[in-house]
Amino acid sequence: MRKETSRKRSGTLEEIITKINQIITGWINYYGISNMKTFIKEIQRWLNRRLRQLIWKRWKKVKTRYKMLRKYGINHDDAMKTANSRKGYWRISRSEIVPTL
Repeated sequence: MRKETSRKRSGTLEEIITKINQIITGWINYYGISNMKTFIKEIQRWLNRRLRQLIWKRWKKVKTRYKMLRKYGINHDDAMKTANSRKGYWRISRSEIVPTL
């Protein structure tokens, strides 16, 4: 999973999500659904945060970050604060402002 969600991985977000879905489907088929319930919940939280980190890295410039946050319906003040933040990708991905897929 770490390899597939690496920040330096090329490809579109749709391609990355498709590959992740294939991996998770394989895990479920191999291990069975009953043994995977809590694991899937934990991995889903981590994976959502990892994808938000990937999205945030791809929006490199402050202008792009602000524009995309506004596009997702974030108000002006929150978008400016988040876009201009100097925090790292992983820490910003925990923010409630950054959109979730």
